[in-house]
Amino acid sequence: ERNNIEKLTLAVLSHLPTAILYVHDLSGECGSSPSDQ
Repeated sequence: ERNNIEKLTLAVLSHLPTAILYVHDLSGECGSSPSDQ
């Protein structure tokens, strides 16, 4: 099951013809700190 942010990302991507998406996780829960990202 996807969380709300993942659902929102997929919804936005489905409405954009071409996009470059940069994701920066400020929560630090992705396995690396924000400064390492």
